[in-house]
Amino acid sequence: FFAFVLPRMASPPEQLLHRACHNDPSLKSLGIKANVVPTELIAEALASNTVLTSLLLDGNRFKANDMEKIMNAVPADTKIRTLSLSNTTMTPAGLAHVTAFLSTNTSVTSLDVSANAALGVQGCRVLAETLRRSRTLLSLNLSDCDVGDAGAELLGQALDSEACVLQRLFLSHAHLGLEGVQHICNSLQGLNRSLVHVRTMGNAITAAQDQALRQALERNRKLLQERLEQETAEVERLEQQKATPKKAKKQKKQKKEKKEKKEKKEKKEKKEK
Repeated sequence: FFAFVLPRMASPPEQLLHRACHNDPSLKSLGIKANVVPTELIAEALASNTVLTSLLLDGNRFKANDMEKIMNAVPADTKIRTLSLSNTTMTPAGLAHVTAFLSTNTSVTSLDVSANAALGVQGCRVLAETLRRSRTLLSLNLSDCDVGDAGAELLGQALDSEACVLQRLFLSHAHLGLEGVQHICNSLQGLNRSLVHVRTMGNAITAAQDQALRQALERNRKLLQERLEQETAEVERLEQQKATPKKAKKQKKQKKEKKEKKEKKEKKEKKEK
């Protein structure tokens, strides 16, 4: 495979994969688009990489087995935070491999599966289960997907929980009617306290629904800010606790050294007399 020996006339994507395969620490983002290289080579490059933080595979025409090869190749200790699979002709079967990966992964915080119309309601069902379980996924992009009212209901049910951690949800042009938008509104007016940004451009929405979304999102933003301030204060308190024993130990050492220096000086003066 070229991944270990780079061809003389390697294309830019091949060069990127070669760097990824050899764990080049300067390569943090890997973007391969439009099926310019075989799926097997992408998988091979990912299998030995532990430094990438972004994997961008938008615009590739992946089948379900392609997604299986790629997701299975990503190592358990990956540092990938952003996973973008927009416009990849993804089906619910392909998405299932992505969510299976996310079920054990703790690094990915942003997932983009926009412009995959075939995901439909079944895809929303798979993602809803991920939202219920994930404690790390903060952003989900489903814009230009055929979510519809039924898919929005499934997502809304998953979001209507105090345990939900998702902060940003993109649903622009996702074929939501008034009923679908209401399902999202209901989750925010229910138990959800994590969402701070919801994008619904290009969907049917009433003025009352828009206002309800704005009010609920603003409430959650304030709650998020309070949580961040509390976490910061707790970190500072713990750091201070750790520093106090060190400081006391240092002061004790300085005091001892000062005492020894004084005694040494007194002995010297006594000897001279």
